[in-house]
Amino acid sequence: MHGPLLEVSTDAGLSLRDVFALAKELQLPGVEYMSGLRDLVADPATAAALSQEYGVPVTSIHEPLWLVAYAPSLLYRHLLAGTKLFPEANTYVIHLSSVLNYLQQGPGKVVRLAELARRHNLTLAVESNTTMPILECYPKVTRDPEAFAAFCIKHGLKMTLDTSHITACGGDIVAFYETYHEHIAMIHLSDYRDGKEHLPLANGSLPLTALLGELRRTHYNGTVCIELEFPRARDTAKKVSHLAESVEFVRSHLF
Repeated sequence: MHGPLLEVSTDAGLSLRDVFALAKELQLPGVEYMSGLRDLVADPATAAALSQEYGVPVTSIHEPLWLVAYAPSLLYRHLLAGTKLFPEANTYVIHLSSVLNYLQQGPGKVVRLAELARRHNLTLAVESNTTMPILECYPKVTRDPEAFAAFCIKHGLKMTLDTSHITACGGDIVAFYETYHEHIAMIHLSDYRDGKEHLPLANGSLPLTALLGELRRTHYNGTVCIELEFPRARDTAKKVSHLAESVEFVRSHLF
């Protein structure tokens, strides 16, 4: 891959059709399909069909159900299903807490999953949790930025830098990237302010311009996925506008 791949997440408070239509309109090279809860009410094959209809590939798959202690067999099944449905996907994102808890603290499960991903030409990019009381039951390495990075590096795992999660847990996103950029395969990009996560870009207080400048300076060639929530926007047009403006923000500061 030459230069970063810019994509948007299907977890944007929009319908799948709206996301793929916007990605086509903005000429984005890919979409990240967020699996998990959506799959309980909608067949992921719907996303595959829309991908073909709009000519926008699913370039990464995100398993967000970190509140559930996934059995490795379920993650393996999802990974294998994803490679068939989305053959152009190159990155598979899971939260470290999906395979690490106080009953299972060893790296064996996630290392085996990374090996399986590699055999299917996917990069496993492990993500850290945000901070909230219910997540305190998971080991510190699943949320503390420095402990998380140390665990991933020790076991040869690529990381997902989620700008809201790193900030919520006391980290500095620019310093984190500067220190660990060689180990980061995915960036979930959003803004953050006063405890509100995944805000549209330039709607919070994060040093996103500085971060994107570092990506450019270091010739980052992983994936940048815009992953937003819309706490104040209720209508589709406003959400689409926020997402389009966030895409333009990245393009103006990164490319």
